[in-house]
Amino acid sequence: MKKYFVLLIITVFFLLLPKKVMAAQTADPNALPVTKNLLDYFYSLPGKTSKKFISGQNIGGTWDWSRYDQYITSVHDKTGIGKYIAIVAIDGDDLNGNDPTVLITHWQRGGLISIANRPFTSPSNPIPPPSDFSDLYTPGTDYYQHFIDVLDSEAVFLSKLQSAGVVVLWRPFGEMNGNWSWWCNQDKNEYIQLWKYTFRYLTKTKQLHNLLWVYSPIFAYSYKWLPVSYYYPEPDSDNPNGYVDIVGYDYYHYYPDFVKMKYDYDTLLKYGKPFGLTEFGPDDVPSTHGTHWYDYSTLLTGLVANNLSQVTFFLSWRDDWSIINQNGTSALMNSNLILNAGDLPNFNLSPILTPTYTPTPTSSSCSLKLLGDFNCDLKINESDLNALLGKWMTNLNDITGDNIVNESDLNKLLGNWKAL
Repeated sequence: MKKYFVLLIITVFFLLLPKKVMAAQTADPNALPVTKNLLDYFYSLPGKTSKKFISGQNIGGTWDWSRYDQYITSVHDKTGIGKYIAIVAIDGDDLNGNDPTVLITHWQRGGLISIANRPFTSPSNPIPPPSDFSDLYTPGTDYYQHFIDVLDSEAVFLSKLQSAGVVVLWRPFGEMNGNWSWWCNQDKNEYIQLWKYTFRYLTKTKQLHNLLWVYSPIFAYSYKWLPVSYYYPEPDSDNPNGYVDIVGYDYYHYYPDFVKMKYDYDTLLKYGKPFGLTEFGPDDVPSTHGTHWYDYSTLLTGLVANNLSQVTFFLSWRDDWSIINQNGTSALMNSNLILNAGDLPNFNLSPILTPTYTPTPTSSSCSLKLLGDFNCDLKINESDLNALLGKWMTNLNDITGDNIVNESDLNKLLGNWKAL
């Protein structure tokens, strides 16, 4: 049995060895290296036991950059913190003519950027939404030109970020399975066509390769909304890589119901993409409960305790829902589970190796009853290999620390294993 186990480890090692960097495939086949590196990093987070959840905060639209200080700087300046929230999220309903310096500065201090694409919702662009949804992507219609004008103005803003080396978590037409925005509850095929048209226009026509495409419906389980997977744009012959890089859902609820959260979580995980809470609010009736009643640090422990540990980030909504306006801010920002700005690697440098497995949880208090029983189930089988490789690949394969993945790492790994 031991010989079989060693041979199995060697076989898997050499299957993985030819590619020193197992980069995740971005939806945009021409994505910049920095874009690919960031996606790789998201894939790596579920295998970690600490520093695994990236903090995030929505600050509103680009019409008022003072909100950065209101929601981000205020957390940094709070006694005992001295850290910036990692992801700054804005509403991209009025990007035209705006200066992205605040976002560039945040990226340069080690943060990330998320933009929700919400065309025809800006007060400065009072064009009503189309009555025929397909007009948006049908050349020759008035709304087609309106939509192209919006995409062109957004592309100017996004290209400034691209020139500065900034990657954007781009969330077009979110909460599409609800019923409150003009793009919600539309014909399934027409919505998917709009998503794909937008993807092709921004990546091919406008040559924007700094976007990670985020699919973000509203949490639907036990509600009347359409299923979270209903509008998902599947890969096709035009783009076998697909049209989505990251999946997640927006979740608002009086005290998070982690048991119910897992249903839609499992549904979206089937696509094999990194998962995030693309919007989060601890109360759907802020006028009833207001500020300073929810302990934000319980979000992290709740995700772990309820087997939602493949969540990679969360974006808190602004106003009463925000991190600064609720309790547990210091505990959240200082948690060993959280990643804040400055904790993240420099994505312009070396690529991040991506685990190509689902980590098998192991108990730190377990002692080996059988040699090789790494997941402590009193059996010797493939699950033990997964448990062992989980620790190995979480450390990015470079066991010896020489910045090269080769046979010396296998020898080191097997040496540690045989010592048990």
